[in-house]
Amino acid sequence: MSDCPKCPSLPPELWIRILSYHGDLNHLWSTCRQVSSTFQAYVDQVFAEKHLRTTYIDFNLEIYNLGGKGRRPEIPTTFDRFSENKVLVYFKDKRDGGAFGSTEMMEKSKARWDDQIKSCKAECPHYTIRIGRHVNDTALPGLALDVEEREVSFEWRGMLHAFFREEERMRLLAKGWHDEARDIAKKVSASEMGQADQTVWSRTLPTMSEKIFRKSIRRARLKVHYRDNEEMLWAINAMQLVDSSTRWFMEEVPGSRVGERFYKSKHLPSFLLVDEWSSLHSIDTKAELVALDEKRDDSDSTEAWYGFHRCRYPESQLLSARS
Repeated sequence: MSDCPKCPSLPPELWIRILSYHGDLNHLWSTCRQVSSTFQAYVDQVFAEKHLRTTYIDFNLEIYNLGGKGRRPEIPTTFDRFSENKVLVYFKDKRDGGAFGSTEMMEKSKARWDDQIKSCKAECPHYTIRIGRHVNDTALPGLALDVEEREVSFEWRGMLHAFFREEERMRLLAKGWHDEARDIAKKVSASEMGQADQTVWSRTLPTMSEKIFRKSIRRARLKVHYRDNEEMLWAINAMQLVDSSTRWFMEEVPGSRVGERFYKSKHLPSFLLVDEWSSLHSIDTKAELVALDEKRDDSDSTEAWYGFHRCRYPESQLLSARS
């Protein structure tokens, strides 16, 4: 009995081309890359050739985040090159000196940039990473700054792993919430839920929001980073108590009472909450500004399209063609 003929496999360049058109970057990294070692190499190539080159890392120069939604002083960096062994990637501030206003201001900005990176902590990284429409401040493994060249280097695979790990956790949490909401909706429609249960569910809906999920994911990140630091692990766990009720600002958090182990660290959970608010605010502000810029670019391109064709066609034909 003869063997069944096998379909010939696609050459690597075709697989890479196909994967490069995948619109869900989280699925591409978190799922497609896990299929096999071959697919891992394909996905790495797609990110190296395409997505890293449209990634933006902006380093904040502010020492304190005072809120507001305006643009902040920052150093924007974009892809420049890989190291010879392809392990590291270099991102560079490619603006000319005129962007700083003066040589003196440029030197001050470089000094502040150096200080911000040296004082960078997991709870308040002082930068944002934008990949596609996703914005976060996850780790940049092996981060190093050459301040004179105005460039940073880091391990790009480790950066992508940390970034999309949190994107995948958010997706799973959101899916769980929607599944639970769908089950509750079925019970309500089938009159299987009492009035009291409906009231409780309606009150819990606002707490099961994206904001709550993001905080839980962020705190899980801190627990991994500080897994060998008992004081920080205590403080991270205590954040939930301080964050959930203002009464914990007036009473003592368990573990921080007089004579207890973390008495001298009783204010640490509050400090971590301030860092958390500052970081999430920076991420949200960056995402809003990116969305605003994209909207403005779309508006400009639409106006340019009309301006180019207005001399050739009546307005009615332009509207019908554009729609």
